[in-house]
Amino acid sequence: MVVALFVLAGALIIEVIHKKNSAMNQRRTAQQALQESEQKYRHLVTNIPGVVYRFILDADGRFFFSYMGVRCLDLFGVTEVKSRPSKFENA
Repeated sequence: MVVALFVLAGALIIEVIHKKNSAMNQRRTAQQALQESEQKYRHLVTNIPGVVYRFILDADGRFFFSYMGVRCLDLFGVTEVKSRPSKFENA
């Protein structure tokens, strides 16, 4: 009876370790895929013959640039982008 309990406890410990290792491997794989995707995006944005930016306009009329590529920053002579929402005013 005692031996059976030790075997069962050992099997449970092995299962927990296996699940933890599996979750860690999945997380590592996802992080690696994200890094590769970000690297491809940066390469594309850096080498595109134009400007890349993301303009956000919400329902309240506030807007901002959440992203400006390197070429966009070079073109406008901006050294730092601060994404402070502004608002369109009806003229």
